[in-house]
Amino acid sequence: MLFIPNNAKIRDTDQTMSPLVGITGAAGLIGTDVVSALRLKNYKVRALIRNKSLPNSEGVLTFRGDICDEDTIGEFAKGCRYLVHLAGIAHTNLRSRSDFEQAVDVNVNGTRIVLSAALKSGVEKAIVVSSAHVYKDQCGIDLAEDAATSGSSFYARTKLEVEAAAMEALAKRMQVVIVRPCLTYGPNARYNLENLMRGIAGRYYFHIKGFNPLRSLLSIENAAAAIVHLLQAGQSGETYNLADRVPVGLVDFVNDIADRMHAPRPRSVPYWLVRSGALPFDLIRSLGGNPPFSSEALKKLTQSFSLNTRKLAATGFQWSPNSVSIVQDMVASYLAKSAKPV
Repeated sequence: MLFIPNNAKIRDTDQTMSPLVGITGAAGLIGTDVVSALRLKNYKVRALIRNKSLPNSEGVLTFRGDICDEDTIGEFAKGCRYLVHLAGIAHTNLRSRSDFEQAVDVNVNGTRIVLSAALKSGVEKAIVVSSAHVYKDQCGIDLAEDAATSGSSFYARTKLEVEAAAMEALAKRMQVVIVRPCLTYGPNARYNLENLMRGIAGRYYFHIKGFNPLRSLLSIENAAAAIVHLLQAGQSGETYNLADRVPVGLVDFVNDIADRMHAPRPRSVPYWLVRSGALPFDLIRSLGGNPPFSSEALKKLTQSFSLNTRKLAATGFQWSPNSVSIVQDMVASYLAKSAKPV
């Protein structure tokens, strides 16, 4: 473990900030905004990162290490009153058997190590980040937290095990809150949203004619604000959906991004044509390949998937009105990145 101390800053902030919050995955898309939101609320922050640097780390005590390293996590958790567990492997990173094995190690075993260390260190309350991927078939409208769940994908199974680990910690008398964020957008968004913008720019993303499925999305600002809010307002043992207040039509969202990119809006293609074209890719996928399209992708273009957020609203959470500017910032960051020479 490499421990990066900053004693002068720690002494300065100790006089004005309390309590101490530990956050794993602090350098990720949501994590960086959670760190900033915690600082704005005058929490003292201890951030666990692995490979990336942590932007805006003024006054933040940083640990560099792995959540699967029990010694590192044991030291990391000491003295924390609260803990936010964000670290994990995203579903879009699962390409091979070794990726799957690593996802179990990080998402499941890593969570158990983090929560075990939290229990030993006397952490008062933990926010454990799961995913909206746990909902059965990832489809439906206005899904509340008690909607059916299913390990319909490998990633979803790991996240259900993460939730089970959280409930185990709850049974051992630590306060635990589970959150299920949906697709999160903002500057430096990667994976699905980065691929979407690349597809728009390359003119190979398309709509399915006659379909405009309703989708819940989540701005990084709302994600971070909700997590910090639930440190105090979240009821232990409860699960909360995290999404923007109002879902959007997928076609409308994509067309808006295309307009902001100054790119042509995607064309619409008949369902039957896309369905027949997906079948060969399904065969490739069944043989262990990683095709660019499949029937699973087709479902996401045609089926609604929106979350009910009334439970979060009942805690007094206030959504940010800045979603439009965050979409614009996401597009700007993508365009700036894609313009750089490789």
